[in-house]
Amino acid sequence: MELPDLDEVLNSTLLSLDSPTPLFPIKRSSDSYSMGQVDLFPEESISEIKFQFDLKTGMPTSFSEVSVSNLHQNSINSTSFQRKAFRRGTKFHRGSTQNQPFHITTGSTYNLSEQKNEEEKEKEKEKEKEKEKQSIEDQTKYIKSLLTGVGLLNEIPNFDSSKYKQEQEQEQEQEQEKKIISKEETKEGQEKKQEIESQSKEEEQSGYLDILKSFDLNEFENGEEKKEKEQEQEQEQEQEETNNEEHQKEKEQTNSKGNEEKNKIATTNLKKKPPQKAKKWVKIDNSSVKDFYHLIPNLALKFPFELDNFQKRAVLHLEKGHNVFVAAHTSAGKTVVGEYAIALALKNCTRCIYTSPLKALSNQKYVEFRKKFGNKNVGIITGDVSIQSDANILIVTTEILRSMIYKGADLIKEIEFIIFDEIHYLNDQDRGVVWEECLVLVPSHIKLIMLSATVENYLEVSEWIARVKDKTVYVVRTLKRPVPLEHHLYFNDEMFKVVDRDRHFLDKEYSKATQLKREKEQDSKNKYGGRGRGRGGGRGFNKRNFSKGKGYWNRLIKKLSSLNLLPVIIFSFSKKKCEQIPKYLGQDFTTKYQKNKIKTFFNKSLERIPLVDRDLPQINKTRMLLMRGIAVHHSGMLPIVKEITEMCFSKGYVKILFATETFAIGVNVPARSVVFNGYRKFDGFQMRDLTPGEYTQSSGRSGRRGLDSVGTVIIACDDDRLPWANELNHLILGKETSLSSKFKLTYLMTLNLIRIEELKVEDMIKRSFSEFYGQIQIPTKRKRLIELKFNYQNLKEIRCIYGQPDIEDFYYLNNQISDISEKIESVFLNSQFLLKLLSPGRVLSISYKGIHGIFGVVLKKNGKNQYLVLIIKPNQNGDLEEEVVSEKKNSSNKNNSNKKKNNKKKNNSKNIPDIEIEIITIAISQVSMISDLKINLPKQLKNVKKQNFKKLNTSNSKDLNLVVNQIYKYSINPKKKSAQIKKLNIDDLDFEDYYYDRDHYVKEFEKLKCHNCPKKDEHYYLYKERDQIISEVEELTFDISDESLKLKPNLEKMLLVLKELNYINEDNIIQLKGRVACEIISARGLMATELIFKNVFPKMSIEEILSALSCLIFEEKVRDMNELPNNLVVVKNKLLEIANEIDDIQAKYEVDNNEKGSVTDSLKFGMMEVVYEWAKGTQFIDLMEITDVLEGSIVRCIMRINELCKNVKNAARVIGNLELYHKMEEGMKLIKRDIVFAGSLYYD
Repeated sequence: MELPDLDEVLNSTLLSLDSPTPLFPIKRSSDSYSMGQVDLFPEESISEIKFQFDLKTGMPTSFSEVSVSNLHQNSINSTSFQRKAFRRGTKFHRGSTQNQPFHITTGSTYNLSEQKNEEEKEKEKEKEKEKEKQSIEDQTKYIKSLLTGVGLLNEIPNFDSSKYKQEQEQEQEQEQEKKIISKEETKEGQEKKQEIESQSKEEEQSGYLDILKSFDLNEFENGEEKKEKEQEQEQEQEQEETNNEEHQKEKEQTNSKGNEEKNKIATTNLKKKPPQKAKKWVKIDNSSVKDFYHLIPNLALKFPFELDNFQKRAVLHLEKGHNVFVAAHTSAGKTVVGEYAIALALKNCTRCIYTSPLKALSNQKYVEFRKKFGNKNVGIITGDVSIQSDANILIVTTEILRSMIYKGADLIKEIEFIIFDEIHYLNDQDRGVVWEECLVLVPSHIKLIMLSATVENYLEVSEWIARVKDKTVYVVRTLKRPVPLEHHLYFNDEMFKVVDRDRHFLDKEYSKATQLKREKEQDSKNKYGGRGRGRGGGRGFNKRNFSKGKGYWNRLIKKLSSLNLLPVIIFSFSKKKCEQIPKYLGQDFTTKYQKNKIKTFFNKSLERIPLVDRDLPQINKTRMLLMRGIAVHHSGMLPIVKEITEMCFSKGYVKILFATETFAIGVNVPARSVVFNGYRKFDGFQMRDLTPGEYTQSSGRSGRRGLDSVGTVIIACDDDRLPWANELNHLILGKETSLSSKFKLTYLMTLNLIRIEELKVEDMIKRSFSEFYGQIQIPTKRKRLIELKFNYQNLKEIRCIYGQPDIEDFYYLNNQISDISEKIESVFLNSQFLLKLLSPGRVLSISYKGIHGIFGVVLKKNGKNQYLVLIIKPNQNGDLEEEVVSEKKNSSNKNNSNKKKNNKKKNNSKNIPDIEIEIITIAISQVSMISDLKINLPKQLKNVKKQNFKKLNTSNSKDLNLVVNQIYKYSINPKKKSAQIKKLNIDDLDFEDYYYDRDHYVKEFEKLKCHNCPKKDEHYYLYKERDQIISEVEELTFDISDESLKLKPNLEKMLLVLKELNYINEDNIIQLKGRVACEIISARGLMATELIFKNVFPKMSIEEILSALSCLIFEEKVRDMNELPNNLVVVKNKLLEIANEIDDIQAKYEVDNNEKGSVTDSLKFGMMEVVYEWAKGTQFIDLMEITDVLEGSIVRCIMRINELCKNVKNAARVIGNLELYHKMEEGMKLIKRDIVFAGSLYYD
């Protein structure tokens, strides 16, 4: 049987195994099953000219063009920007949805050059020809200015450059041909040939190399130098001649070896190429920095302190233009690396972007950078603020950076560095996807500085970024804390150090705490008559929040003050606890001087808000606490109050600060000690324990560098409870946080990628961190595919002696029987009657050595799921029943004497037909049928073993013959399967079907001619090998295709939703609604777009529109919500109607909503009346009587509504709706007032 062509067998496969591996950039394919269109390993290189100079005279002697890595390319010398820059203005830094992103020709995640129309390509070719036709005189002037400017030549003599060019080209071509002929057959010659070919290709690309060819540089050399060169050339020629002679001798020897070696070489043609060294995507730098100041004598930024070693290593890589990943503990000094990158950008006259996850951190960096680099050089862009947007140093939120890239902001062209601070925020459930988008889409000419806390899988994250950007990432890491930490338990008014500064768990100290707990419990029993106070009597943490009273907190603060551990940050993972605990404290921690300072600063800060808002309850409460040196900080506070608190704490006026964990991430202000009021938090989905990484992040705020020798961390325990030792060990000394991808598909991302057409959505998924582990295996899988095709072509043909081979059916049926047997086995294993069914004496049918329908009897259990069985073996053809039938035919033709003998055989049960018996061990999967027949086994069979079976077989045992005869009779005429199955009493609906199916396959299997074929085993294994190759090829083909992406099914469903809603057409081309949705980046884009196109807004007043937009923004749950006015009820019902329509379409295509629920569930109506009243002019203090939502949450919601109004206004401009455009402008004016939009203290 001839082997079919592998390409025909895999007609669904689009990968050609002979084709070379596709490289960057991506080629768009119209086929949805396109495989391997993306390669994360593009070759990025540029060329530069290197001169060789004479050491004596300083004159150039020769030159060569060398390929170098594109590491030093920045926004000054980059030639990858093909779109002309826009004029300075709003579009300069924010971009427009009508723009295309700047695309990079090398190392980028996408490229337009292969997707352009033919007309554009022809225009580019014409431009290149015009460049090549530039006058040689201009080029010689350029070379002259180049060389004279360097100081190598004072004058360049006049000459006819065209003649020199022709002569030099002819001479060089002749020399190259001679060298190629002489060295072509040697290894060295082949390597040099490759160098010459690469140089020639590079020379064609460079414009000014033609002029350098025309120079006869030998004219500027002295005679002695010429002689030395001639001698060197003669020596090289002699060496080449000797090498050629040796190579010819080797060639003659190899020719005499015969054709065997040629065949071997042919089979190993895949290994002809020399192995290339795998590129190191990540390099950990632990090198010495003793020569730091020698390598960088003039630092771009000088620091008033000596840099740590990890900081010096990072600075060295920044000077070299590398991408750097810095992993260090909190307060270790990671910001120094970012500051040096900013200084380097200012030195290079380029721009730098700093992005952080929280606005509070961005505001703090804005103040710090202004002080260090000057007010004119620093700007900030957030959703509601834009200050000096054309500054060289820009602080932006990650969402703004993503919008800049999608909208092709011209600012991106001038960026050299982007600093991603707190990059471990990739782990954030909601916003981690934004960080991944930015890291993937950032043009590769931009250098990345990634600052992270200590994470477990920092190497994997670095390798992912390196592969996506096609640039090596240099990892600089330190585990050393500038201020070591000591961890204590506070229990029963005493402190117990459980972990020292060297991170050793102190069992003795923990034992003292447990001993104190026992004594306290004993005293409680004596006092209360044997009834203990503690519930459960355990030592574990109270899983609820700590319930500590007024006396507890006063004693704790007094203890901290006596130990000189103030200022202290008390982390409580509940806003209510942060507000409640300060009420218990009665101490005063400020002096009169500090009180005056606080009062003056507080009153001056409030001058930016109206007089009415200065008497808000939260402001009065904060004022009273600050005067005593106490403060509160959480997200529910007014922005201006939070800023006052942060600044007072940084100046040392606040001694006790109650805060949530956002303070640890967003504000870089350490304290002397840190106290944890609990270790459980609500993460938006459930209550859970703190991870070791979260504990490390918050505890890292203890210990001030240069002020404290050690930082103190305290876990405040209840009076009757202690944490378990293993809980403490895991919390304090556990593994670092492991970053995981939170990448998810959104409609905004999908529409933006469809709009720009530079990067397919599938390609974005491939570059995400979630697909990283699968994508890095694609090159090896492609190699494996090539090997499989080579193995497939070398398979032997299956030539059947019968002419009509059944080997395919033989192999297929055998696999079917095996699969069904496994299903039956699983039913048996879960059956309660398994032991009864397979008890000793049960007659059954099994499969053994590839033969089905062998009958036997169970002797006993022989291990787990294994049984010892006596079987009657079939004949050589694997057919037992034929032997029985032939025996019947022979008996009918015999005489009477023979009949008498047969009767004796039946009566004595001794001389049955010649049948071999054997005792074997079987697994449950080998059982093909269990009969209802059960035989009484003799004693000798009950205790038999496989070792003494021969003795049993040779003995002429009547009992053995009786057992064999009963099995024999049953095998001739077995009962129907239905009768057997009913007696088994197995309650499984599919069990009977399994039995019938296997019986059917066994009957078909026994009809095949392959049973009588002497080459059955050989052909079976040949076909098995062929089938395994095909199945592996299909599996690998699927793995490297887009269909294997985890998010691909959901993407196809989302595209169907967008098509039905008319956001894109059938060809996946974006429509008007899709372009409008791209403008909505502040809320659910589909919902806002549907409101616009269904003409909902024209029917509403401006106040009602703003109230409706609040439902798309607000995310908190409101317990007690007042009844809405009638007009707002109408608005609410309209929103629910549109949301239900979208949900119905999504449910129709089964779209996964990324655990956020439906659009209807996402609408929150708790702020409708508040926003409505605010737009009508109601004072902020009166809003607090309408709702119980915290002041800070109200301000944040209204500010986001203002940002959403900007998006809707841009959308109205796109569709030309002037009425909606003016309504949005007027709405922004109505809400943008008073305390909600008070200027930040950081911006002064």
